[in-house]
Amino acid sequence: MLPVFEWRTSNELYLLGWLLGMFFWLAWVNLLLISLFELTSDTQDQQSSTARALGLEKTRLFVKGLLWLGSLWWLAGVFFLIGLAPWALGLLGLMGMSLWLVYLHPNWFAPHEYYRIACDAIFCYPVLLLFN
Repeated sequence: MLPVFEWRTSNELYLLGWLLGMFFWLAWVNLLLISLFELTSDTQDQQSSTARALGLEKTRLFVKGLLWLGSLWWLAGVFFLIGLAPWALGLLGLMGMSLWLVYLHPNWFAPHEYYRIACDAIFCYPVLLLFN
């Protein structure tokens, strides 16, 4: 038997769109941050990447702009969707702050490829909801 879904209000559709937008944003920033950290090895191995195509400074500026844009997207969710899913706001805020931390402190995460662990681990954060 297939589950049947019913949208009770249009606010739930807004929440779904907001959630999908946040996950798309998180994945995009995640990939760009990893590309930024691996610019040297990609250049040595002649691998194509966004960081190689745009250059170091343009990629940093692009990532910073995306981080600010995502923060504003999250803030819009705080103002308009707080009653629907406070758990999603908190969780996605934590995920976004983790990416900000990796971006702002590259020297902490560069040794031993900790940036990769930190960037990819944010997608395990939803498991925290199981302990709620």
